[in-house]
Amino acid sequence: MFYAYTIRHTTTSSNTAQPDRNPVKNCLVICVDENINEKQEDWQKLLAQVQDVISDIRFFTERDECITFINAMSVERIFLITTGDLGKISIHEIDDMPKKDVFYIFCYDKTRPEVWTKQSSQIRRLFTAIDKNCKSLTDIIHQCNCDPIPMNSVSKEVITAVASGERNLDQLEPPFMYSMLFKEIILELEEDDSKAMADFVAYCRQQQKASESDLEILQSKYLQKSSIWLYTADIFLYKMLNKALGTLDMEGMFKMGFFIRKLHRELDSLYREQSDLFMAPLTVYRGKGVCQEKFENLRQAQGGLFCFNTFLSTSRSISVGKLYVGCSPRESDDIVGILFVITIDPHSVSASTSPFAYIGDTDGFEEEEEILLTMNTVFKVGEIKKIDNADRQWEVHLAMTDDKDPQLAALTRHIKEQIKGTPMLRMADLQLRLGEYKEAEQIYKKLLKQASSDYEKANIFSSLGLAQEGQGQYKKAVLSHEQALRICEQIQPHPGLARVYNNIGTAYHRLGNYSRAHDCYEKALNIRKITLPENDPDFASSYNSIGQLYKDEGNYTKAHDFYEKVLKIRIKALPEIHPHVATCYGDIGQVYNNMGNHAEALEFYQKDLEIMQRSLSPNHPALGATYGTMGQIHKNKGDYLKAQEFYDKALKIQSRSTDNPDLATSYVNIGQLHNSRGDYEQADKCFQQAKEIYNKCLPSNHLHMANLYSNIGDMYKNMGEYSKSLESYRQALKIREETLPWSHPHSATSFGDMGQVYYNMGEYEKALEFHTKALKIREGTLPPTHPDLATSYHNIGQVHNNMSDYQKALEFYEKALKIREETLPWNHPHSATSFGDMGQVYYNMGEYEKALEFHTKALKIRQDTLPPTHPDLATSYIDIGQLHNNTGNYLEALEFCEKGLEITKKNSPANHPDSATSYNQVGQIYSNLGDYSKALEYCKEAHNIYANALSPNYSSLVVSHQCLAELYQRMGNYATSVQALMDALQIQTKYFEESNPSFASTYSCFGRVYRDEKDYTKAIDYFEKCLSIDKQTLPEQHPYHAVTYCNIGDTHRLMGDYEKALCFLQKALNIQENVKYILLDCATTYTKLGETYSDMKNYSMALIYFQKGLKIREEKLPNNHPDLAIIYHNIGKLYFSSEEYDTALKYVKKAVDIGQEKLPPDHPHLVEYKETLEKISPFSSLCTI
Repeated sequence: MFYAYTIRHTTTSSNTAQPDRNPVKNCLVICVDENINEKQEDWQKLLAQVQDVISDIRFFTERDECITFINAMSVERIFLITTGDLGKISIHEIDDMPKKDVFYIFCYDKTRPEVWTKQSSQIRRLFTAIDKNCKSLTDIIHQCNCDPIPMNSVSKEVITAVASGERNLDQLEPPFMYSMLFKEIILELEEDDSKAMADFVAYCRQQQKASESDLEILQSKYLQKSSIWLYTADIFLYKMLNKALGTLDMEGMFKMGFFIRKLHRELDSLYREQSDLFMAPLTVYRGKGVCQEKFENLRQAQGGLFCFNTFLSTSRSISVGKLYVGCSPRESDDIVGILFVITIDPHSVSASTSPFAYIGDTDGFEEEEEILLTMNTVFKVGEIKKIDNADRQWEVHLAMTDDKDPQLAALTRHIKEQIKGTPMLRMADLQLRLGEYKEAEQIYKKLLKQASSDYEKANIFSSLGLAQEGQGQYKKAVLSHEQALRICEQIQPHPGLARVYNNIGTAYHRLGNYSRAHDCYEKALNIRKITLPENDPDFASSYNSIGQLYKDEGNYTKAHDFYEKVLKIRIKALPEIHPHVATCYGDIGQVYNNMGNHAEALEFYQKDLEIMQRSLSPNHPALGATYGTMGQIHKNKGDYLKAQEFYDKALKIQSRSTDNPDLATSYVNIGQLHNSRGDYEQADKCFQQAKEIYNKCLPSNHLHMANLYSNIGDMYKNMGEYSKSLESYRQALKIREETLPWSHPHSATSFGDMGQVYYNMGEYEKALEFHTKALKIREGTLPPTHPDLATSYHNIGQVHNNMSDYQKALEFYEKALKIREETLPWNHPHSATSFGDMGQVYYNMGEYEKALEFHTKALKIRQDTLPPTHPDLATSYIDIGQLHNNTGNYLEALEFCEKGLEITKKNSPANHPDSATSYNQVGQIYSNLGDYSKALEYCKEAHNIYANALSPNYSSLVVSHQCLAELYQRMGNYATSVQALMDALQIQTKYFEESNPSFASTYSCFGRVYRDEKDYTKAIDYFEKCLSIDKQTLPEQHPYHAVTYCNIGDTHRLMGDYEKALCFLQKALNIQENVKYILLDCATTYTKLGETYSDMKNYSMALIYFQKGLKIREEKLPNNHPDLAIIYHNIGKLYFSSEEYDTALKYVKKAVDIGQEKLPPDHPHLVEYKETLEKISPFSSLCTI
């Protein structure tokens, strides 16, 4: 029975532990033990020591409830205390908890900590004695829970470069610049406090930011008590404000604006009242534990500027300041303890911008001589020195400064130039810049009602459109931009007219209306040509927009030309290491990437990265985006390790803000990588993390959500969970149809995705329906040479290929190839895909020479353009290996397939399905070589991968059972073969629809096994089941029907029912003789007819059919193919039966010669040929034995 005790100062006890979804908490203590009652004295001892520093302690007796609770908490650090009874069980869940440091502190079983430390990367410290270590625990809790103060620094070199114009403001840490802008704006705003309070309380309730008791205290005391009292009270305000300011949570910061303003003004007033106390400079102290990275940034800023992004509590007492210095290295090797020694010269700072005051009388801690500084107080960084006899503890000297300081004045001037206008307009623009589009939209709508001039309205409508675009509301964005346009057209000349046209073009571009986008971009460009000098930087905006449009249209040559124009302008107008110059290199790199020129693409991406690294702060979001792009190019090259390296760098930067769409995008990218490598569990975790973030910060119908659902659909498709895959693709399509026009290319992508699932399910008519929908949209909206059209043609060709409509398949594949040859370099990997597709069709048609020609073309392109371990090279090697296998060149087949397998093993985890596929193919070759033990080794390896890595309903697992069954059949192990088929059938019955074509394959395998066992009745029954499904899912004259007819006919032959045998074999011929591309199947039927007539003693008819079969095989196969040996042997036996011994000997010797060349010495076929030769030899005059 689960129960929990909740001990809190601000709420009543409850017998049910519900997650406190207050994200301003930094840590939480959880006690978990299945025998709490038995150890109650120990727990009470623990409580007595811990309770003083944290008011929230949770008790659990069941692991699952505990893990669920922890995962629901938005805290960064969990102190998990256990006796060890549950620790071993919960260790694996701990490593799955993102961004949590977990401490196992109290544990009777001293053997477990060592095991836990080896198993988990998240555990920072383990303790085994409560009395000895509880003080360490309370110290760490106090540090992490009570001092979450955000801070930033700027080096002297950066300040000088920005002030001189050599560097862009993007070189600054975004929190430094934007928090300064926010402070200036929020202090200028005037709001109705009662309305602002009501909005804030409603926001806190909606977002579950505070408990009801805390909100009640805030509302009841707001007018009675000072804002300083509220800020220092033990309620949520202090932590919530620090977290919002530290993470640039603009929504939270804006909602708290009324309180920030009141607190600042109260400090200003208090400072003036206490002015007599500040006649001389004073020194205050503040201790803080910071991570190593922050400390290094601070050291580099010596001589520069530093600020705490929030209100800062300091003390005149050095001993009080030292209390907060931070954890010792034993608790956390990443923490550096800092004692800030802050000098304040009242004569050098302005009380209105940087007020401070004693607040001892206000908060009840007079002995601390506490001085509170306003938010974003800026300091000059002075001496930094190590504290004597202290490991990893430093003293940092700061001097308060303000706009009177030349460095800060120059920096502030440049920052203020970024955003201009009324305070509310500047706030909206700041929200827009920081990606808080919903909040910005709300403010712009309010400003529209207050706008006094058409000029002002036009600018606001334009900004409103950008905010709506940011939320994926492109239709609304078009309406807002067009409102701006109508106003601008009435004000002639309006300087922003070109920009408005460009914005409208962008909205239409996002909506997929490329023709309208072209019109708008051209109008913007023409206006600029008339009104601006030739090399004006604004031209870069037009050229860039047009370049992006051509790129999305697949016209890479024109896209490249326009991007080059942008680069030329920006190199002239901007410093060479400006981020906008870097962006140009990145755009050009993207074009080369799309063209398949990965080497050139990487060169430009590298230039992009080098400039970003030089011009931006190490943690700037734009640098994170560049790392993400680099990861993408390495993923496309098949270098998954390098891709992971760059994705991790991007994630590290973007993780600094927890509710950021860019962070979600990083998770999506990493999820795609895991999906490509077959690590579906990790892929799913990444996608779910992305979903959680998107749900917090984006509308439910944002296009980012559609993209996420598409990726989840891809993952489920690869796992073989087709119903889940379809559901995810439908969710993506629903969003796209709600947000975009029905004919948008993104909707075509959804239709194509769903078509691919139906293709994998064997529902070819359904697949064709969806691929045709996608094609229709693309033909209606895209240029005739767009790469997406080639994708549609490829997909439709693939369906026709599997429906055995080879002529149509070739027709569509050739269309795809034509587009790719017109728009891409001749050796682009996509062209290799087309050649491989066409090679597969010729392979299915039995035209092996033609197939080899096309597969060789594909291989050559891939060898020339891709790294030697790229997965596409493995595909080519496998394709050619299969071809050699079918033409009887088993050793060459083995060589190629093993190359493919080695590449797959290098690129993918050991349990990746692609490895399993390669293992199966190598196994089949060994089976053909008659090396059944080796074949079994490979097929079992494949089966183990499918069984252990994927869900049991995965279709490849069924195929694996079928492969094993066929192998056991060849080995004569019929019982094991039947068991493998039963396992396949069990999965199919449980997870597949009754009409799934996969059933037909299983029934056919059953039929062949029972035929070999001479249980002909069962064999016929299963062949007829196979035929029934094929008739439901395939066209009337599909070649698969002929194969089944042939199997049924051959079984009737073995039963001695020659009339039925001939009837069914003739049915097979009626199909096969009318399909010229399946001549080898036709040859098999001729051979079976020959055997039937031979059994009927009608040797002349038998010979006719054997010779027909022989003629086809001699035309289609190499002259030493093992299938030729089979028919030579049959003809030899026929001549032997008709006592034509010399002719018989000639044919059987041909069979033996081929067998000796192509088969192992102990292969059953070769053994049989030699036995027949020995029987004939005594009767032949040609025999020399």
